[in-house]
Amino acid sequence: MIELCLMAGCGIYAALLLLVAGTRAPFWWFWLVLALASGGLYVFNQLREREIIRIKLPLWLRVGFWTTVWLVIGLVVLIETTVVVHMFAKEEPENLDYLIVLGTYVDGDEPSVSLKQRLDKAIEYIEINEDIIVIVSGGKGSENQSSEAYVMATYLMDQGVAASHILMEDKATSTRENLVFSYKMIPEDAAVGVVTNSFHVYRAMALADKLGLDTATGIAAPSEKILLPTNMVREFFVIIKEKIMGYI
Repeated sequence: MIELCLMAGCGIYAALLLLVAGTRAPFWWFWLVLALASGGLYVFNQLREREIIRIKLPLWLRVGFWTTVWLVIGLVVLIETTVVVHMFAKEEPENLDYLIVLGTYVDGDEPSVSLKQRLDKAIEYIEINEDIIVIVSGGKGSENQSSEAYVMATYLMDQGVAASHILMEDKATSTRENLVFSYKMIPEDAAVGVVTNSFHVYRAMALADKLGLDTATGIAAPSEKILLPTNMVREFFVIIKEKIMGYI
């Protein structure tokens, strides 16, 4: 029964992701694979209970399997708890000199919902500090005609932000490159806010710390609720990858 519930839940969520964001939804396929795996496990258990399939696994294999499962669960809990802790709003810095708005995917020449949330958060700061300089960072994907930075700059100007207060960094293809390339445009010792969605703050700040960007402070924009579970899963795998690569 647990397998059937998991299959139904994951299948429905995968369908919702495709309905809301299409194949650009991060890790939508993960939920489909999990649904199929759950269904396959249910069928396997039913066949074994009816003794249609008779498999007796050796003790060492069963112990090894469950040990691995619990180690993975522990790692997931550790990483996701760390991500969640950084999601909650902290006292936001004042008197910043620069804002870096990290890019994410765009819909043609329009910001995606997640990107719009980041830009709207930046606008909140601009309304308080009109002298702040905003760096919009994001390159051009293979499916896009415009860079993320161009789309972001256009959106900010449409909202009344002066073009003279916007700098575009349009080469970055990853969060790490967002930070590296943007900091090349910033004077030394300037107070910098890094704006991204809440689920992404931990990784962005971990990358900044590893790069020695001591003046960076994470600023959490809201996260789209329907995409939050799949974004959390994606963060888990990307954090593992970047830890292995030595980036965090």
